Amino acid sequence: MKTFQLTLLSVFFLTVPGLSLAGDENQVAPDSQYQNWELIANKDGIKTFQRDTDQGIVGFRGETVMDASIEQIATVLADMPSRKKWMDEVVEARRVRMSSIFDRVEYNHTAVPWPFQNRDFVYSAKVAVNTKEKNMIITMQSVEDAELPPQDGIVRGQMHLSRYFLKSLDGGKKTFVTVEIIVDPKGAIPKWIVRLKQKKWPRNTLTGLGKYIANNQIDIPKEFKVFGK
Repeated sequence: MKTFQLTLLSVFFLTVPGLSLAGDENQVAPDSQYQNWELIANKDGIKTFQRDTDQGIVGFRGETVMDASIEQIATVLADMPSRKKWMDEVVEARRVRMSSIFDRVEYNHTAVPWPFQNRDFVYSAKVAVNTKEKNMIITMQSVEDAELPPQDGIVRGQMHLSRYFLKSLDGGKKTFVTVEIIVDPKGAIPKWIVRLKQKKWPRNTLTGLGKYIANNQIDIPKEFKVFGK
């Protein structure tokens, strides 16, 4: 079956030949692009991990299995109008431009507790699809964009290489979903506040995503209908 290569990152290095969810519950699933994750929560079917990064910030990861197809999840991840309904702490989300549904530039404005200023991010979102292994990877990383300079009253944060990994399970009825988010909020926010806020983000976001898909009709675009039956 044809394999689509739609990102600068090689699917050879990012995909896995198989995915085992069994074993030590403290171990991150083998799809991770990073090492040395520490399990900090395992509740309601969602595992949350954290790790210290080379950039001196803390990265967070969430993983779960959803009762939804990979096509449904990918569709919602690409749908900006619905994002405030399921993603944690979103004030505003919009698409800046789109070469294709597989290559987008997006804007995200995130709420931050008072007395600190909110943060926003401008980033590329690139999708790689591997039809043989039935998985999909959405990589996200900050970019500069002349149409969206920093705004007064909002601190422009930086998203280091982050991603969603989706792996089809059970004949397409379920999907293993992970999100790895490596974000530097910039500005003068104490690290303990950043840790406290960001460690809740994977679980809240994955929970919200699952509920949104369960309660809404998802119209899958033809571009995501690549896995067959």
